[in-house]
Amino acid sequence: MEKSINVIASFGAAVVIVGALFKIVHWNGANEMLMIGMFTEAAIFILFGVLYLQAKPEKTYEWERVYPELVGGAPASRPTSTAGVDALSNLKGLGPDVVEGLTKSLKGLTETANSLQDISKATVATQDFVKSLSSSSESLSTLNKSVSEAANSLGAISVSSSEAAKYAQQYAKAGDQLATLNSIYESEIQEATKHLKAINSYYGNVNLTVEQMAATQKDAELFKAELAKLNANIQSLNQVYGSMLTAMKG
Repeated sequence: MEKSINVIASFGAAVVIVGALFKIVHWNGANEMLMIGMFTEAAIFILFGVLYLQAKPEKTYEWERVYPELVGGAPASRPTSTAGVDALSNLKGLGPDVVEGLTKSLKGLTETANSLQDISKATVATQDFVKSLSSSSESLSTLNKSVSEAANSLGAISVSSSEAAKYAQQYAKAGDQLATLNSIYESEIQEATKHLKAINSYYGNVNLTVEQMAATQKDAELFKAELAKLNANIQSLNQVYGSMLTAMKG
């Protein structure tokens, strides 16, 4: 039934849209198509009203019977941590002493579990401490090696005073030779600098000449382009005048 109603409504809406399209675009027969669409829409609304009057009432379910907590509108109570103990106290044949003993046993188990967690934490801390000690011992061994190597180096450096004097004389001679070489290099560098300055000035003049030539070439190209435009304009004018003369002769 619902499928048939949806199909009828879809066809009626299509007729209404086509009638509105005829009216908007001002096609021939627009008024007739619009009237057909409006009558179709009115007929569909009347059909919907009749079907609604004849429709059966929807079924309603009393959920309060299945879920009594819905009657008061309050949230349902959640189970507590002592729900198991409370259930034991409600059983027949169990006295208060038995229930109290069970409660103490449960508390003891909880404390034991907490103690085990603390022990595990202490074990982790002990492992970290052992790792720190091992790393410290490795650092100490490395320090001992460094000290021994430094001692060996100091022993190798300690030479006799006569050999140190010979080394000092050789270093002095080498310093004099380096000073002489530096003076020679400075004079050569000054001469090279002068030559470079002269070359730079020469190339600067060459660059200016090239730039001037490039500018002259650009001007010549612009002049050629303007001449080409002028020739094109003259040709177009000649064509216009020719057509005018032809029209006047005709």
